[in-house]
Parts: sequence; C-alpha cells; structure tokens
Amino acid sequence: MTSILNCSVRGLDSGVHYILRCLHNRTLADGGKLWAELEQAPVLGQVQFMLPRNGARKAREPRANGTPGPLLSCRPKGGKALQVTAILAREEHPPEGEAPVEWRLLSNEALASLEQCCERIDGYRRRWLAEIFFRILTSGCRVEALQLSSRERLERALALYLIVAWRIFALVTLGQECPQLSCEAVFAPEEWQAAWIVARRERPPSTPPPLGQMTRIVAGFGGFLGRKGDGHPGPKALWAGMQQLMSDVESIHSLREAFDLEFTYG
Repeated sequence: MTSILNCSVRGLDSGVHYILRCLHNRTLADGGKLWAELEQAPVLGQVQFMLPRNGARKAREPRANGTPGPLLSCRPKGGKALQVTAILAREEHPPEGEAPVEWRLLSNEALASLEQCCERIDGYRRRWLAEIFFRILTSGCRVEALQLSSRERLERALALYLIVAWRIFALVTLGQECPQLSCEAVFAPEEWQAAWIVARRERPPSTPPPLGQMTRIVAGFGGFLGRKGDGHPGPKALWAGMQQLMSDVESIHSLREAFDLEFTYG
C-alpha cells in the first residue's frame, strides 16, 4: 500500500549547514508558533521513498510532498532569534493501524524547489544509517573504552576499527536491502562455506547462497533466532556472529594444517 507524505516548508538561514528534527513547538520572532505557521504552507508535488521497518512498524513506501515558503525566525529559550528553513513532512494516509509519519525539520539552507526539499528529507532519513554505524563503532568495537598512551596509537586503532565497523554495517544494510545478492559480495568463499558447514552440518553448495540467507546464518551464531516476527538481523547479533565465524574459519584452517588434510570446502 502506497501512502502520501505531505511536506510544507517555510524559512531560511545562513552559516554552517545542518538538518535537524524539531521536537518542540518553537516560538517565532514575531511571537507566533512554528508549527502553526507550518500548517499554513501550501503543498508541492510528490516524491516516493522506502521507509524501512522499525520495531512494530512495517516497511512501506510513502510519497513526500512539499513546498518552500517565506523566512521564519525561531527564538530558542533564552537565546537570540535564528533564521531557519522549516520543512513539514506529514503522511496523510498511512496504512490502517500504522501511526503516520510526521517530521518537522529545520535547516539553515535556502530551499527553493521540491527537489531541494526532498534532498534534505532524504538526508534526514539517512541519519538512521549513521546511528547504526556509530553504534557498531562504540558498542561493538568499544572504541570509547580504548586507553592508549598516544594520539598516534589511537588513530591507528580507530582506522582499524572503522574498517571492522564498516563491514558489520555493510552486512546489516545489504542483507536487508539486497537479500538476493550473492553472499560472495561480502563474504570470502572460506567464510560463507565455513558458516554453512557449522550451521547445517553438511557440505556447502556449489553456488554461493544469497546474502540475505547468509546474514541470517551468521547472525544465528550471535543469538539471532530468526522467528517470523524478528525481522532482519541487527548489528549486535551480526557482530557476535562474525566473531564466532572467524573462530570457526581459523579452526578449519588449523585442522587442515595440523593433519595435512587435502580437502576443499566445496
């Protein structure tokens, strides 16, 4: 089911570029309220995008509508007025039983077209990806717990952990968005074949399985149950699963070398 997301825009500012979500009804410089002003803005055309699954909310494809409007000056509590561009993104007809999407975004960039509005909305949607990446970096790699004696050592450690975090991030996102992609786009042959042997207790197939299936197998090593309502594996399960997989790959290598075994995975 396709839904419609209405986007209304008012405002402008200059300086360092930002896009953020406004959770409070800010007071304008003239004494009015931001949300009431946004409600008066007309609606532009539509743009469609994928809204991923989030908890109990199912994935769907809303359509975004928006329009630029006149300048708005918001006055933070106890501070000076700031000129901003405000964007109201609202889903008018969500699926039955689903809460409508409603975003009020603030930017200091001038927006003069629907295309520019949609670019900022798309940028806000992608903040979830940034949060996933930094969650992996901080909770999985535990970079905040590093106690190194010099900046040089810290930079080297961060460079290594960024690569690790990127790989887990790729598994999370590609496994969800491109489940039919060959798993060899992410996993080395020895990795996915070792995972298959350990999980299935059988010889791996000659053709690499799809990435969606392999991410579920690896996440299973990290505690992912794969029940009907569990959705796609998250970073925590994949992080733990990859650690176990690396141990399994190393164990198979050790067996081959210790007993001089002449066998291949396939």
